[in-house]
Amino acid sequence: MHASICCLTLMAMICFVPPESGEEALQLLIDRLEADDAVPSCPGGVSWSQEQSAAFPDSSLIAVYQFAVREVHPEGGPGDPLTAPVLERFRVYAGTGEIEWLAMPEGVWVPYGEYLTMITASDDPELLIGIPEGEIDG
Repeated sequence: MHASICCLTLMAMICFVPPESGEEALQLLIDRLEADDAVPSCPGGVSWSQEQSAAFPDSSLIAVYQFAVREVHPEGGPGDPLTAPVLERFRVYAGTGEIEWLAMPEGVWVPYGEYLTMITASDDPELLIGIPEGEIDG
C-alpha cells in the first residue's frame, strides 16, 4: 500500500508542468478551484482578469501571475453594468504552480489552503469580513 502511494506521488510530480503563460496559469487556477468546489460565484456570474505579473529580478521570465475574479452586473439586473467589483484575487507561481490568495482586509498573500478554510467556515458570521455577529443583516 505504501509503495503505491509513493508511486502516485512520484507520478504526480513527474506529470506536473508549471504554467508557461498567463493562460496556462489561469487554467491551473480554475481547475484547482473547480476540483475543490471553491470557484467564487455571484448571481450575475464572474469574469477573470489577469493583472500585473511579476518577473524575476534581472530577467524577463515571469515569476508569478496575478488574477482578479470580478463580479458581473448584467444589463437589466441589479448593480451597475459598467462596474465589475473584485471578489477575490489569486496569484500562481510560474515555477511551481503554487497558488496564493489575497486575504482582505489585511491585504496579505496567504497559501491557497487558507482560502479554502475561509470559504468552508463562512457560515460563522465573525469570519465574514471581520464584521461582529450582531452587525450582520440576515
